[in-house]
Amino acid sequence: MWCSTEGADVKGKLQDYVTYFEGTCEFCLSHLGLSQYQKDLENHLANIDEYDDDVKLLVYYDLGVLKYKLEALEEAMSYWEKAEELALKMGDRLFEAKIISYKSIYFYVEKDMEKSREYFDRASAVFEELGAYDELALHYVNILWYKRYQDDKDEVLEYMKKALDFASRSQSPRNGRVYLHVGFIYKTIFNDFQEGLDYLVRARDFCYERGNVEMECMALHVIAEGYVDLGRYRDAMAIYENIASNIRYRNITANLKCMLLANRTICCLRMGSFEQAMDAMDRMRDYIDETQVNIREEFESIHEWLMACYYIASEDEDMEDVEELLEESKKLYERHKDNFPLSNFDFHLAETFGDYDMAVEDYTAAIEEYTKMLKLAVKLGSIYEKAAHLRLSEALAAAGRETESRKEQTVLIDILSEVKESGIDAHYDHLFEDFKQFVKKQRVEVTCGLPGESSMQEFLQKRGIFGKIGVLRIDIDHFRLYNGNYGYSEGLKCLRKVADILKACAEDDKTQVFHLGNEKFVMFSKQIDEKKLPALAESIVDKVREAKLFHNASPVSPYVTVSVGVYAADAREKLDKMTAGAEKALAMAKEHGRNRAEMLS
Repeated sequence: MWCSTEGADVKGKLQDYVTYFEGTCEFCLSHLGLSQYQKDLENHLANIDEYDDDVKLLVYYDLGVLKYKLEALEEAMSYWEKAEELALKMGDRLFEAKIISYKSIYFYVEKDMEKSREYFDRASAVFEELGAYDELALHYVNILWYKRYQDDKDEVLEYMKKALDFASRSQSPRNGRVYLHVGFIYKTIFNDFQEGLDYLVRARDFCYERGNVEMECMALHVIAEGYVDLGRYRDAMAIYENIASNIRYRNITANLKCMLLANRTICCLRMGSFEQAMDAMDRMRDYIDETQVNIREEFESIHEWLMACYYIASEDEDMEDVEELLEESKKLYERHKDNFPLSNFDFHLAETFGDYDMAVEDYTAAIEEYTKMLKLAVKLGSIYEKAAHLRLSEALAAAGRETESRKEQTVLIDILSEVKESGIDAHYDHLFEDFKQFVKKQRVEVTCGLPGESSMQEFLQKRGIFGKIGVLRIDIDHFRLYNGNYGYSEGLKCLRKVADILKACAEDDKTQVFHLGNEKFVMFSKQIDEKKLPALAESIVDKVREAKLFHNASPVSPYVTVSVGVYAADAREKLDKMTAGAEKALAMAKEHGRNRAEMLS
């Protein structure tokens, strides 16, 4: 889902913003994208008097939601108040209820539970009356994101069930976010790995079918995180390796890249792959500055913690820096713990403080930290208790307290038996087979190493709303004759070789090639200078020709050639208009003899 309206259709564009903001997980919104949206919305705000009330309402509402996504709730509230005035004036009950729904979250964060409940119930009643089940599903999921840590878990469970019920009745394209959040809460708050998995897999498949690559990847990440929690690091790494090597996920946001690299680092450290761990941390460091401003310090905290873990696990000579790194990480965590991206971080911090104390042979301090870790684990479930009892047993033994150590080992054996009886490992074995089938399904789409048509909209999602998009439609000349002469298997090899050449031409992350099937490809290049497009197209034609892939059946050349149509689209144009312009230029190239590029002026 993205804003793909004509530039002149302000109302349509603003309505698309609503769909994108409300249907996308917070971590899947790029900082760059939000900055561009903010500029555009502020431009509309500067000209607000020129608009009719319905457009004014959308401007204020969108600004409110954008500020909400950036956790600037006071600013969000000021815009929602203005939007609410307009909704009341126009009698727009749906938008009135949407605004009231967000205001219930505002008062929840402000700890005014009476007002929060009042606004929540008012919004629920209007949505119910209007039969707006998609809005009801998001209504419950939005406040769940804040309620998930509260002590009353019965209410949290009730809200999750209602969100799922309304999602099933709406069949909304925004349901991917509902399934993702519910699966995450089941796994991390209720420690119900199996129930959580079912919804995470549903979120993954739902987003895959609709081309929502960001949230598909997010679902895979949370699933992989389950393997990390279970200590199945190689299985988790297999998922992370697939994400890293699959071009489908090339343009995920910096937020998500940091999360993936953090867990990849943990896996590498646990497996003793210290060089790979350092590489992952270095790449994470590079991406942190591109993350959303409101969550950047959280990633700084995780990075500091990972560096400390690295020094401890590798017995690095910089061990003296560990305590300072951990204290800094803890300080940043305390500042942001209500909405921290890495689950159960206080548990992990206690474990790492204990590991450091063990490394410097301060066993008394280690026992203290592992005891703290155990107290946290009791609330988290047997998976975490297992790790805590193991650590505490080792520290007690090192301190010479053998009787207490054996007691911890006895408890540990009981917990291991409990985990085994729960069937969680068998469930994850089944899930891993499911993941392999999912990867096979992806490979069908990317037979020549390129993402397919379903991924185009997701790439354009991060195109921004200003500047030009270069669109190049590329066809292999007389490919049917190639297949007829050389056979299907050789034709597939030819496709892959041409795809490799196109990938080499798409040399930065602002350019992406997609395979449309058979001999057809399209390349999008964001924020490109229009004058550079012909040179890019000519270079593609030249490089394919210079590869000298034999094509004896071609009337154009003894080698494989391509024809390229070039179109410089406005970033706000619809996808079909972009590709239509490039198709016209491609037709011109074919009319003029093929093995060439033409640009539509």
